[in-house]
Amino acid sequence: MIAFTRTIPSFIFALYMVVVVGLGPYPVALALAIHSVGTLGKLFAETIEDMDMGPVNALRAAGAGRLQVFLHAVLPGVAPTFVSLSLYRFDVNVRDSLAAGFVGGAGIGFLLFNSIQLFQYRDAAMELLVLLILLLVVERISTLLRARMV
Repeated sequence: MIAFTRTIPSFIFALYMVVVVGLGPYPVALALAIHSVGTLGKLFAETIEDMDMGPVNALRAAGAGRLQVFLHAVLPGVAPTFVSLSLYRFDVNVRDSLAAGFVGGAGIGFLLFNSIQLFQYRDAAMELLVLLILLLVVERISTLLRARMV
């Protein structure tokens, strides 16, 4: 299931969801969620596979149960990477949601599409400026959160 949701681009999922549930922000949110589950599932699984097994083996040797091993060895070992990957996926989803406005997903992307279609270039320029500011703010927040984790 993870491989399937990862291979189909979120834009294609958005087109399909528009047909299934109609226009608006809901199909875009569903499409981004489905694609993100697949992508993050794969990345999280690889992170867990590549983690240092020393603390896990030490807790098992000391007689810790599965929950204790997970809470005290696995989770602390992978949490920073999980947070970093989640922030990265959030950044990607913000960008994808803007592009999804072109398929009827509402939001600023939809406004930009309509402005260009109606030759309202002054409005389109302002919407592009708002998009740029939004992307810069998201990038800055993501950078600050990553810096706090280290």
